[in-house]
Amino acid sequence: MTEDAEEDESQLKSQLFVLVIIFGSAALVVVFYHLVKITWYNRRQRARSRQPRPRTGPENSTVEAIPAHKYRKGADVAGGEDAATCAVCLCDFEEGDEVRTLPGCMHSFHVDCIDMWLFSHSNCPMCRSDAVSAPHTPAGRHGSNVVPELGV
Repeated sequence: MTEDAEEDESQLKSQLFVLVIIFGSAALVVVFYHLVKITWYNRRQRARSRQPRPRTGPENSTVEAIPAHKYRKGADVAGGEDAATCAVCLCDFEEGDEVRTLPGCMHSFHVDCIDMWLFSHSNCPMCRSDAVSAPHTPAGRHGSNVVPELGV
């Protein structure tokens, strides 16, 4: 080999070495960035999980304010056909089903259906009136097919 060829080969090797160093450094920066990002995300998730969660279950104040009772077929037919159907699950009420009747609008729902709704909402799923407001009785409206069962 001639001296010029050796010099060209040496220069090519040094350029290749510099390129490998540059790409390696860039890869390390990308990996380090992702590790920092993942660590930050995990810390944030752990901090969120330590925060108190909203109350769930029967201790929800909206649910506590509305008493549950047993459905009795034919007790009051003023609500018509729709009053005997839960608007959340669209199933008809059966004799003895546990239901809640919202005091503001007198709409009735299965306990499980309306409790799930009331954990994230404070209004009626049908008419959007306040779920625990005082009853208002428009002329001609007597409520639904649900009558509270009185313990004697």
